[in-house]
Amino acid sequence: VCCEPSQRQPERGGKSKEMCKKYAESVYIILPDPIGSGTFKYDTCAVVEPLITNGKDAEAREYPHMALIGYGNKNSISWLCGGSLISERYILSAAHCTDSGS
Repeated sequence: VCCEPSQRQPERGGKSKEMCKKYAESVYIILPDPIGSGTFKYDTCAVVEPLITNGKDAEAREYPHMALIGYGNKNSISWLCGGSLISERYILSAAHCTDSGS
């Protein structure tokens, strides 16, 4: 038995859309309402902070889309590069992260 190919194309970028919606919520913080007894969501997106320099540690879950790339064996790992999670299987990093120097 053979089936006709489906006319419907698989959704592309579904995981990206899902994670974008999830990360969009992370720009809000919940603050106590100064007038009432409840809380409100405060958009921190326009809050500008200087670039992280001089090895300042990131807070837990501060950059959930980032990955730390290590080299070596599990007893002696050197954490030398970073990247961005672009899917469940792939990390986008700079070219020099994979350059063996030869």
